[in-house]
Amino acid sequence: MKKLITGIAALAIMTSAVPAFAKEAQQAPTTTVSTKISASNKALASYVRMYVDWNDVPNAETYEVSVTNLTDSYVYERNRRATSDFTTGDLYVGKNFIISVVAYDKNSNTIASGNTGVFQAKENVTSTYIWIR
Repeated sequence: MKKLITGIAALAIMTSAVPAFAKEAQQAPTTTVSTKISASNKALASYVRMYVDWNDVPNAETYEVSVTNLTDSYVYERNRRATSDFTTGDLYVGKNFIISVVAYDKNSNTIASGNTGVFQAKENVTSTYIWIR
């Protein structure tokens, strides 16, 4: 009889054991939530174009316009033209610039020049006048 009770007890223990990899019915399923966080919240860079005009110089054949980015120390653009007006390319708002104009005669001699002086590009300023002499 002892063997019978021991056998039943062993059978009961073996059938009630739950393997380590098995899930219990009371265990709640786990959920994973992933959230993307943007790496940067920087504002987009803004630019402005500047319309520049200047007085006509007697005997001037051409005018050379130079736009210099003083903040980053380079000539942004240079253009030679016969008219006394010019629209710049995109100037980065907040950077310092100077726009210079040189008048040349038919022999390419400099006969007059002028500039805007140093200015900071701003969204609400889109034109300027240069007096060249």
